[in-house]
Parts: sequence; C-alpha cells; structure tokens
Amino acid sequence: QLAQTALSTRLGKKAAGPVAVFNTLGWDRSGVLRLVGLPGGKAPAGALHQSWVDVHGARQTLVEGISIPSLGAVNFPLEKEGRPQRAAPNSVEKRRILTPQLELGLDVKGRIVSCVVRESGRELVRSGGVLHAFRLAEDVPAAWDNWDLNEDLLLKEREEHRLVKRKLLSMGPLALVLRSTWRLGRASTAVQDLVLHARSPRIDFETRIDWKEKHRFLKAGFDVDVHGEHARYEIQYGHLT
Repeated sequence: QLAQTALSTRLGKKAAGPVAVFNTLGWDRSGVLRLVGLPGGKAPAGALHQSWVDVHGARQTLVEGISIPSLGAVNFPLEKEGRPQRAAPNSVEKRRILTPQLELGLDVKGRIVSCVVRESGRELVRSGGVLHAFRLAEDVPAAWDNWDLNEDLLLKEREEHRLVKRKLLSMGPLALVLRSTWRLGRASTAVQDLVLHARSPRIDFETRIDWKEKHRFLKAGFDVDVHGEHARYEIQYGHLT
C-alpha cells in the first residue's frame, strides 16, 4: 500500500486508466514487456501482443511497441482481442523446434539434446548432454536434515525423464510456448512451460512442481558446452565468484 501511494503521488494522473505500466529503473525501457493479470479476452490497444495462461493459472501477455520513460509510467487502454496476430517463422516437429533465434533438437524422451544459436551456428549443449535435466538423489545428510549437501550426493544422482504429455500452448509473433508434464520420483509431478522468444535467444523454463517425495533431492542440470575461468553464483544480496 505504501508503494502504491508513493507511485500515485509521484505520477499523478499519468497512472489513471485501464492499465498503467511503471518503470522503476533509471533509464528508458522498451522492447518486449511481460504483463501479468490482464483481463481475459483483453489486450493492449495498438501494440503487438501475445497471451497465454501459465502453469500457475495467471494470464501472461507479451507486449511489443510500448516505451516507458525512466522513473515514469505509460497508460494504455485495453481492447477486445481480435484475430490472431501474425506468427513468427516458427516450426514445431516431433523432435525439432525452430524459432527465429534457436534450433532445438529433442530425443525420444523429450529431452533437449541440442540447442543451436542460428545467427552464429554455435551449439550450446555439450556432446552427450542435456539442457535442463531433472536430477533426483537421496537426501539424507550426515548431520543436519535440511541445508547440508554432502559430497557423495553427486554419486547418488539419477535423471528423471518420464514425459506424460506435451502440447503446443501458444505460438505467435513474440514467443513459442511448449507445455510438458513429467512424472518425478514415486508420486510427484512437474508441469513446465518452455518459452522461446522470437526477439531473443533467451529460454525460460517456468515450472510448477507437486512434490510428494521424502528425503529426496531435486535439481535441474544444464550440460552446456561453455568454458570459462570463473563463474558467478547468486546469493541473497549479491553473488559469489
């Protein structure tokens, strides 16, 4: 409530209207924006957009064509969604996904075993590796039953790839969204949206897990073909190198 009051005081009438998008950064922002919670059947007027309902039941809308000034806001009206907008040159086959940025290869288990950046031809997955592999292990630490991860955990890991179903959720001018449902462990389930962007080679893995295991450890592994002298790992208020 304090944040809302401060924004309303700072922006005044600029924030009035059906939808106001705020920019709290110290520079102007444009490009593709992601809006959450727009009313069903409604879309920003006069902007390129694409919507779908994510794994958490929230309506996601990608919007392109809006520029937000530094420490300011832009108000735009909503209109009824019309016919589907132009589609990006995507191609989805049983074991191959092609977007303007990436070419992904899948194996018989539905795993991503190849990810090629189309502009450079660079393969990002190491030979024999998998991009985003669910890995389970026994979680029985020697001392503390919570945050301790013993070194022998690496010897207990095994991959879990029991694909239950997969469907193309959305394919439009800004993104391709592929939803997969996986079985994990004895009784757990993961529902995951693979979001591939038309304007960026970034990949989003948006996952909801119904966890019903005991003394089990779950993580996602990325076997990337990248070599560096150091790596940075995020922590609460910064990172460790």
